[in-house]
Amino acid sequence: LAQRFPQVDPSRVRVQHYRGGPCGSGEVACCIVTGGGSAGSSGWSVAEGIVAALELAFSRATPRSTEQGEFVCGQPVQLAGLVARPDLNDALGIALRFDES
Repeated sequence: LAQRFPQVDPSRVRVQHYRGGPCGSGEVACCIVTGGGSAGSSGWSVAEGIVAALELAFSRATPRSTEQGEFVCGQPVQLAGLVARPDLNDALGIALRFDES
């Protein structure tokens, strides 16, 4: 994946394993990848298998333009400096997409 996505720092893609539920503990039941989607979407996708999930995560971690700076889809963010909605300062979230407009 590092060869296919050379512009992505591999440390920006993290795999988290969760156990529990009705699934077998020795097999992957589903892979959820954060970020992406269109306005109004859930902010995550279900990928079929670990390879597809990693490919999607690397794809989302690829910067699309210089204007987005260090922000990539799927990364955790914390709101700060909001004046109109100070009640949201310090809230945690996930960057879903970058809108160049």
